Amino acid sequence: MATARLAGALVLCVVFMISTVPEAKAEGEPDGSGQMFDTIAASYDMLNKIISLGRDEAWRLDAIAELHMNEFLADVDPAVETVRVLDVATGTADVAIAVAASTPPHVVIDGIDPSINMLDLGREKVAAAGLRDRVTLQVAQSEMLPFEDETFDFVTVSFGVRNFRDRLKGLGEIARVLKRHSRARLVILELSEPTDGWLAPLARFFIHDIMPFVAGIISNHPKEYRYLQQSLEAFPQPHKFGEILNDAGLVMVSHRRLAPFGAGPDLFVVRKLVPMQTENAKEAQESAGIRDEL
Repeated sequence: MATARLAGALVLCVVFMISTVPEAKAEGEPDGSGQMFDTIAASYDMLNKIISLGRDEAWRLDAIAELHMNEFLADVDPAVETVRVLDVATGTADVAIAVAASTPPHVVIDGIDPSINMLDLGREKVAAAGLRDRVTLQVAQSEMLPFEDETFDFVTVSFGVRNFRDRLKGLGEIARVLKRHSRARLVILELSEPTDGWLAPLARFFIHDIMPFVAGIISNHPKEYRYLQQSLEAFPQPHKFGEILNDAGLVMVSHRRLAPFGAGPDLFVVRKLVPMQTENAKEAQESAGIRDEL
């Protein structure tokens, strides 16, 4: 019974991967473009909820919990200081809304995304939640964030780093706008091809052989989802991703998967490198207490 449940969870996770990385690639458009996501915006939320049985929401809440915002907010005087959060690749603003709903009014959230249609839907959801005074959404690329240096106390990216046009530049921009205080954090929720755990071979089988067929049935956009396999396969494993983070001026504090036996999405907790740490990224990771909880 337990094995059957795990296998079922794996299927849901893999099918969810299908919905989070489409490929509606127009002529001359790179994978992960705003135009690409514009084509599936109308059905994006519904598909995620149905095929993941709501697990996408739980994964996002797990990511938000890793910000440990309450510890920081306990030391902030709301009368004199506003706490700012940036949600990169915000899509339809699920994370931005969840952060606002779980924090006091002096926490404000900016969400950026390259997809106009996704943001339009996000604004409708923000208005329905009564959060227009706290959540602001705008069209922008991760590689060119329209904010001053060290603007944000916290940054989140959920299922978006794989779609950065220039991953190093996008992460470098996040490092630029993230503040330097000791509790400032970046949390990344991402999908990659499973390599560890006894369910990993089954996961790869679904990704490489079953996924194209399933995508055509449930999405009604079979051509838009062919990018999935390549993006998962190309996304670096945690150790290599840690090196990319270091090159961008960041350091990975922890990593774990949100499903057992290597079958779920990756959750990375990241901080900004201080100048002396940049000279030796490996020592920086060790001093930050990096742990790998696969």
